[in-house]
This record gives sequence, structure tokens and C-alpha cells, in this order.
Amino acid sequence: MSDDVGGKKGASSPSDKGHRDYHRFLSETDAARQSDEFKLAVDEPDLKIRYNLKKNVVSIMYEGLMEADIVTMSAVAREWDLVKEWNGMLVKSDIQRIVSDLELLVSGEIWMPWPFRNRSIALRTKCIDATDSKLRPCVYVKIETDAQLLKTLKTDTSGITLYGGIALVPVISDVGKKVDGDAKGRHNRRIRSRALFLAHLTENRVRSVPSWLLNAGLKMYSPRVFKALNKMVLRIDDAIEEVRAKWYDESSEGDGGGDREASASKSMDDEPRSDETTNASHAKYDELSARFIRRIRGNKSLYGEFIFARQCKLLKAGDKEEASGKPTSE
Repeated sequence: MSDDVGGKKGASSPSDKGHRDYHRFLSETDAARQSDEFKLAVDEPDLKIRYNLKKNVVSIMYEGLMEADIVTMSAVAREWDLVKEWNGMLVKSDIQRIVSDLELLVSGEIWMPWPFRNRSIALRTKCIDATDSKLRPCVYVKIETDAQLLKTLKTDTSGITLYGGIALVPVISDVGKKVDGDAKGRHNRRIRSRALFLAHLTENRVRSVPSWLLNAGLKMYSPRVFKALNKMVLRIDDAIEEVRAKWYDESSEGDGGGDREASASKSMDDEPRSDETTNASHAKYDELSARFIRRIRGNKSLYGEFIFARQCKLLKAGDKEEASGKPTSE
């Protein structure tokens, strides 16, 4: 089943291919949930991790509830050079080429425990508008190894081949304080996002991946990274509240007005607000959060006019869905 998007019926276009890639991703994730070959490594209320190990090929699926909307989550993923600052499993993360706002060539170095050497990745990431999908609408990011870039990386580490994707869907929740909305209070519900990630990794150096290494990565390190990420994105999400309010006004009423623009700009120039429970051990996230905020503000064409607009579309389409965040399907 494929969507008729762009061009004449039957014609092939990048949009058609993007939807086919996304539907293939959905088929693989649905099959993983039902397959006995995929083992459940983490089973928490807001995070589930499944994996399938076959010699030197590992398939990993994450399903998590994130404490931020898809604008913030898209920024955290897209601003790849900052990933190493919050993900302790990445020693390096560099943007090699910006093909467009929606497509990047990136590289990274994954930390590995002794006696293993670190591993390198070289990826092409492409954001696909799947909000018109006839299956489960979302914002989808396709991820695949760029073999040519991997060969040209100047590193003494071994390369890992990876392909997969990430699907982001906004989740409406009535709990917690408001993190989106305007002065009129029209948007008085909390917007989080549900992230679905599936990747197939091929280890090119060893014949088989040790089970102890996989267990350490999935059961110990991954939950830590997930919790640290959620703490950071909540701070970012809180700090861009007024900017989102301005985007809501612009999308529904035209220009939000000079006063609102000035207010939003002032909010973005400030350091991210922290609550009373934040302690000194989290101080390193203050500057990092501020960097993300400045980039969201500085790229309105991507985060405001594209990602945010798609989020509004998804929320409107699923307005009658329960707060569980289950994607609308036809």
C-alpha cells in the first residue's frame, strides 16, 4: 500500500519513495513486536527496548515517551554536532555536510568498553513528511550508512554499518504544567512526543557480538542516556514556550504582532529556566540547552515552518485520540 503523494498517479517521486521507506519501517517494527526473535531488554512504563542478535548483526528497537514536543526532539537529533554532549556513548559527533535542512551527512565515534576498540559510523539522515500517510501519520527520519563517507573517515576505529529510522508523533497529555500555548490559553495541554526507533547494525570487525556487551549497552547504558536526555529536553521545551505560542498565532492569525515577537525573542535570549529541584550536577545542561534553543530560534524555516507546522497537522488529525499517544490509523 502506498500513498499517492505528488505528481501523477503511478509516477515515482522522492515523496513516494519516502512513504515507501516509512511503510517498510512500520512493517518491520510491527513484526518486531510480535516476533519471538526480538527479546525485551528493558520494560519500563516510558521506555521499552527490544533486540535481535544474529551473529554480527544486531537489530535494536526503542519505544519511548519523551518529555518534549517533536520540534525539540527534532532539534536534538538534527543538531548532530551537539549529540556527543548529552550522549555518553558517543565520543565524537560531527556534521560532515548539510545537504539541506532536511538531509545531513554525519559521522560519529561510538565508545566501546575494554577490550574492544571504538567504532565509527557515517550516516545519511533524511527527514520525511509522513503526515499524509494512510497508515500512521508522523514525522519520519530515515537513517542509513553512507559507505563512501565511511571509507574516507580518518580514524583508526572499525566501521559499523547501520540502517533504520525514527518516527516521531506528538502526544497530548493533561498532566504536568503547560509547556505550550499563548496568552489566551487556547493551548493549555502538555505536548510530549512518542519516539519509535529501529536500527539494524552490522559489526564489520568481529564474527559475533558478545551477549554481555549487548546487555550492558541496552540494559545499563541506554536507560541512563534516555533519562538524561529527557531531563535536558524538558528544560529546552519549557524555555521555548513563548516562541511556540508565537508560531501558533502566526499559523492561525497571521503575524503574531510586535509585542509577542519581542517577548518571544527575550525568552530565547534568556538562559533556560530551571525548577527548584535542579542541582549543581545538572549545571552542564544549562549551557547545552541554551545552544539548542538558540539554534531552534535561528532556523525558523525548519523548526517553525516545517516541523512545528507538521506537529499542528498531526495534533489536529488526532484531536480525538486519547492521551495514550497511539498514532491515528486508517
